[in-house]
Amino acid sequence: IFDGAKLRVCKPDSLELVERGVPGEYHVDGDGVIKEYWLGKGKIMKGDAFYTDEHGHWIRTGDQAVMHESGEIEIVGRYKDMIIRGGEDISPLAIESLLLSRFSLAAEVIGVPDKIAGEIPLAIVKRKPGQEVDAFKVRELLVKELGAACIPEEIIDVEIFGIEDYPRTSGGKV
Repeated sequence: IFDGAKLRVCKPDSLELVERGVPGEYHVDGDGVIKEYWLGKGKIMKGDAFYTDEHGHWIRTGDQAVMHESGEIEIVGRYKDMIIRGGEDISPLAIESLLLSRFSLAAEVIGVPDKIAGEIPLAIVKRKPGQEVDAFKVRELLVKELGAACIPEEIIDVEIFGIEDYPRTSGGKV
């Protein structure tokens, strides 16, 4: 957290604080926090991401976080990135973490529209040079560890797009 900032962890879509150790949405306030979105050409949007109370002017980050007993904050996911497949919440981060830890496979998991399920996961992977990926073993592990809903509909190599790595922002985010 940056100097002079305040933070809180709240129930998703709420301003109600959660207990320490319980995941919730990370909210932050301080001099370094934007107060509105500038859309260009003089247009400004306040949006639902911002609110003011007796403690300050806050922005809902969309990040899922846990505040530990020590006061340390751990970011554990993104609410905006949740994939909802047939009413079941799927964390792309859980799939990505499993692929990295078990297969040393960098992955970005996204939700794509599906007429029946609403959304389905799709994994875009970046293999190491010479690395082979057994899609059957990947799917088998995902079913065992996370459940059948977490199986990506497709596992696509990033190189199919004619690039060697994911496009990134100046901050390093994909």
